[in-house]
Amino acid sequence: FHCDCDIVVRSLTQAMSAPGTAASDLFLKSVSVEDMVQGNEYVIALEDRVVWRKIRNVKGCAEQWRLVAVDRAAYPDIIINKSEIRAVWRVIARMAMLVS
Repeated sequence: FHCDCDIVVRSLTQAMSAPGTAASDLFLKSVSVEDMVQGNEYVIALEDRVVWRKIRNVKGCAEQWRLVAVDRAAYPDIIINKSEIRAVWRVIARMAMLVS
């Protein structure tokens, strides 16, 4: 298995995990804000938090992203300004650890 990634981190968040998942190992590649593509998953460092979400465009506003969780019923969308992003990594691959 070869993955062109910069770092691997373990995430315990339930916002982006399927039911029955205890944790996910995320294979991350550093990218610039300009290289972010709608529909992909990213780990995004903001001034006050770090979040793992899928990104979507905000209708009518090119300067913002809507961060979307897998479990949208429990985790509402987050709207951020692109200028708030301090660092960003694209999720290249992920490996789920299931609850036993």
